[in-house]
Amino acid sequence: MTLLLAPDRKEVENLLADTATTWLRLNGFTNALLNADIGELSPNPPWLLDAHKALGANRQVGFQWFQDAAEIRTSVVVPFIRYNAAFQAFVQITQINDEPKCVAQLIADLERLCASIRANIRTIEQGSSAMSLVVHQFASVHGQMQQAATEAVAANASNQVKILKSAAAIAQLEQEIINLGGEIRSGAFSSGEAIVENEIDLIYSIAAGAAEIPFVGIGLLIVTVVTDLIEDIVHSEEISRLMAELDEAMKEEFTEVQAAIALQGATSAFSRLNDLYLQAQGFTPHISLIWEAELDKLEALIEGLKSGADPALMPSFQKLPEAVTDWEALTKFATSLLSAVPSKQKSLTLPINARATEN
Repeated sequence: MTLLLAPDRKEVENLLADTATTWLRLNGFTNALLNADIGELSPNPPWLLDAHKALGANRQVGFQWFQDAAEIRTSVVVPFIRYNAAFQAFVQITQINDEPKCVAQLIADLERLCASIRANIRTIEQGSSAMSLVVHQFASVHGQMQQAATEAVAANASNQVKILKSAAAIAQLEQEIINLGGEIRSGAFSSGEAIVENEIDLIYSIAAGAAEIPFVGIGLLIVTVVTDLIEDIVHSEEISRLMAELDEAMKEEFTEVQAAIALQGATSAFSRLNDLYLQAQGFTPHISLIWEAELDKLEALIEGLKSGADPALMPSFQKLPEAVTDWEALTKFATSLLSAVPSKQKSLTLPINARATEN
C-alpha cells in the first residue's frame, strides 16, 4: 500500500479528463440527435413508423440527460472539493506525536476523514444511480431504432446485401470523422487549452420523382482540440471514397431501399450515443475505487495507532506536505472540469444523394 495519503495524481487526472471528455461528447451527440430528422414515405411502411417512434423516445431521454447531467457531473467533482477542505483542516490542527492524548485525538481526526470519504462514496453512488437510469432508458430507445432498421432490411430482402454493405460504409464514415477529432488529454483541461466543437451534418436524400429530398438528417458534434478539423475532413481521401460509395449505392436503388439505407445513418448514430452513455457509466466504478483505496489507507493507519505504533515514525504522516499538495492540485483540476465548455467553431454538411430507378 502506498505511503502517501493521496492517490496517484497523474492517474486520477487522466481518469477525470477521460470522464469529462465523455460528458462533453455525450452532451454534443445528445444535442445533435435531439435535432435529428427522419422523413416520410407515402405510404409509410411499418418499419418507418417504428423509427419515428424511436426518434420521439430519444428526445425524451435526451431531455432527461440534460436535466440530470449537472447532478452527475457534480457527484464526481464535489467529493474532491469537500475532501480537500477536510484534509487541509486535518493537517492544520492535528499534532503528530506519541502522547496518549494526542494519539487518541489523531485517531478521532482520522475517523472524521473516513466519514468524509464514506460521504463522498455515497455522493458518487447517487450520481451513478441517475446515470444508470438514463443509460437504461436510452438502451430501450436504441433497441427500438435497431429493431426498425432490422425490419427495414427484412422488408427489402432482395436488397439486403446492399443495405447492410451501405450500413457498414456509414459506420466507417462516421468513425473516420470521429477519429480525425483525436483525443483530449488531461493537459487540455489544466492548461485551459481551447476545446471546440464542430457540427458535421450528414444528410441522406432520397428520390421523389425527378427531385431529391432530404430524408434523414443526422448531426455529429465532434468535441476536440483540433482547430482545423473541417479542413481535415474535406481533404480526407478515405471520407471522400466512402461518400462516393454511398452515393453510388443510393443512386442504384428504389426509393424505399434508399430510405432503408438512409435509416442506417440514424441507427449508426444511435449506436454511438449508446456507447457514450455506457462509457460515461463505466467511469464511476473506477472513481469510486480511488476513494475506497484512500479509505483503506486511513483505516490501516487507525489500526496501526490502536496497536501502539508511534505516529511520528509512520511514513504516511511524514509525507503529509506532499499529500496536501496533491489534494490541492486534484481539487483544482476537478473543479476546472465543471467550467470546461467547448466553443462552437465551424459546421460542415456532407450530402449523400440519390436518384430513383423506380417509384
